[in-house]
This record gives sequence, C-alpha cells and structure tokens, in this order.
Amino acid sequence: VIKLIEFVKSNPKSLEILFNGVHPVKYGRAVILSIIKLFNRVKSFLKLRFRKKAEELNQVHPVKSDNVGILPQAELFNRVNKVESPEKQEDNIDWDFVKAKKEEIEQRLNNKFKDEMGMLWELGCLDADGAPNRDGILLFGKDPQKYYRNSYLTFTKYDRNHNLEENINFKGSLPKIIEESYEAIKKFIPTKDIIDSDTASRKKVPGFPYVAVRELLINAVAHRDYEIGGSRIIVSMYEDKMEFQSPGNLPNGITPETILRSQYSRNPIIAEALFGLGYMEQLGSGIDRTFQLFKDLKKKKPKIENFENMVIVTIYSGK
Repeated sequence: VIKLIEFVKSNPKSLEILFNGVHPVKYGRAVILSIIKLFNRVKSFLKLRFRKKAEELNQVHPVKSDNVGILPQAELFNRVNKVESPEKQEDNIDWDFVKAKKEEIEQRLNNKFKDEMGMLWELGCLDADGAPNRDGILLFGKDPQKYYRNSYLTFTKYDRNHNLEENINFKGSLPKIIEESYEAIKKFIPTKDIIDSDTASRKKVPGFPYVAVRELLINAVAHRDYEIGGSRIIVSMYEDKMEFQSPGNLPNGITPETILRSQYSRNPIIAEALFGLGYMEQLGSGIDRTFQLFKDLKKKKPKIENFENMVIVTIYSGK
C-alpha cells in the first residue's frame, strides 16, 4: 500500500486513467480511498473469473473472494476440486456395487471394514466432510463423467488402409470401463488356427494376446492423469499393432528405458482400490508382465513412448 501511495503521489495522472478521469487529491484520505476502490475492483474481477472457471470445470465450490490469497494452496485446491451436485452427495455413489464388492476388497487388502462408508473412508475415497472425492466418484460413482467429462475410454479400429471402421466410447466407473472395454475389444482381435505341438490339436491364437490387452487397459485406467481434463484414454487397433494412449507423461526420473525397473503410481488411491477389486497385482507389474509375455511368445518387443502430455504403449501382432 505504501508503494502504491508513493506511486500515486508521483504519478497523479494514473488515477485519472484508472478512475475514468476523476482526479483525486494527491495526498491524504482521498488517495487511500482511491487505492481501496482499486483493490475492490480487482477483487470483484478475480471473484468473477474464479466462478466462471469453476463452472467450466463443473466443480462449483468457489472460495470466497475475501479468502483468496489467505488459504493455504492445498486447501484452495481441495475446495476447487471438491465434487458437488444438485442431489445429495451420497447419491453420487453406486452403493449396490460398493456393497457387492466389500467382502472381496476386504479379503484382498486383508482388512475388515466397519461398513461400506467406512471402507470408502479407509480407501481414501471420501473427503474430510465425508463426501465422495474425485477418486471416490471415478471408482464407485454412478455417473463419473457428469463431473469428470473425459474420464472415459475410446476404442477405435482401422482397416489395412487406416480407414476408421469402429469408434466406441466406454463410460461409467473405472471398473465398469475396464470390464466392458475389454470384453468388446476382445471380439475385434483377429485369431488364427495353429496346430498345438503337444496335443496335435487345432487351436485359435489371438493376434494380440488377451492377457496383454487386459493388462494395458488396466494400466491406462489406473495411471492416467485425471487432472488433464481435455484428454481421454484412446485404444487404437490396426492390422499389425495396437496403441494404448494415456493422458499424462511419465513421472520425473522414469523413462521408457527405466520403467520396467521402476515402481510408481500417479493415483495411489485408485491403484489400491483396483488391487482390492482384483484388477491389479503388484504395483507396476502390469507392464513387466506384458513385456515378459511378448518375450516368451517370441513376438516383437512392445514400445513405450513418452510425450509431453501422454504416454503411448504399442504392442505388435508380428514377430
């Protein structure tokens, strides 16, 4: 404030511009009132921009303008990202699914929960007020895309000339996306008949190993960056390869060359819940198993590419 007063004293024309030609006196109370008026204008502008941004994010829980700059950064982040809806907050959760999976999660995590709400709390899926947070909505919500619009998966299939043949979106909770996308994609994977050398019987072998496809689907869902709101997971199938494109680059210190020797989780709450639901084994082991499988099958080694805002894993049908 002192610096502003000194500036105004030495540049009286500045206030004429700021206040539409109304020229306050150079000194005393009028200068202070003019500065307060300027602060109020800035505060109102920030308040309006904050609300507009919150509405764009579909997360309408703005911080009061009087508190901007005072709240700790973490608290400000939590308030902006808190899920709020016109309905009761507990109605956002698919409680039938939570109840059906409670025993399985308890067994996998070797933990006994008091009730369904207690399980979500211990998994980290509720905020301090007991309302579902981002991960709770993504994992157990009835309609996660209502709040996180691009938290879905798109499958595309191209012919040998790279013409689009299929374009399917899979929405819902993360477990639902994994199950439905895997079952649908399996049907598009070509197979060929071979003679089993041990039994001399004929069997069908998929062009892309089913196990690898499932592992990479789970990996993409578990580790994508959900803070990148403008991107979704895209799985593309070509005649000779499949690409799994996931929003968010690799964490610092991890590269495509070191990822097989590294363990990380961008979303530890989601990863633990998916482990409890039986989708994941050891942290980071999905990529390892995929590479080992292709080595055992003597197929072309998968490729991992790290870009600024995405990671692409490519598997091949040939050797």
